[in-house]
Amino acid sequence: MGYLDLLKGKALAKFGEWAAQQGPVGRLTADLVQNRELGSLSALSQTFQEKGLGEIMSSWVGTGANGPITAAQIQAVLGPDKVRLIAAKLGVPPELAGEELAKFLPAVVDLLTPDGKLPNEPKNPAPRG
Repeated sequence: MGYLDLLKGKALAKFGEWAAQQGPVGRLTADLVQNRELGSLSALSQTFQEKGLGEIMSSWVGTGANGPITAAQIQAVLGPDKVRLIAAKLGVPPELAGEELAKFLPAVVDLLTPDGKLPNEPKNPAPRG
């Protein structure tokens, strides 16, 4: 195991500890993102862009403060079917699932992007010219 693998393992362990402390909704949100039920972070970011909410997700990925999101915006981005599926996993009404996702999704994305970049983005992008 290389040094980077060790660091990644430690980061994921710390993330897992955080998710466990957040209760069922925090754990589920983290699980949905890590297991890609919401799509990869890049795909999720693209969906936010397409729905006109790219700046919100960019704030979560970036190193500054996380921008807020509403339950209605979550529903607009993920779609009602995905929100209903998540609600069923939680055993709550879809409206409540949207509210809880609005609380936890920014923190999950923020914790998974500590260097301010999506995981599959190059660390040093080539200059555009």
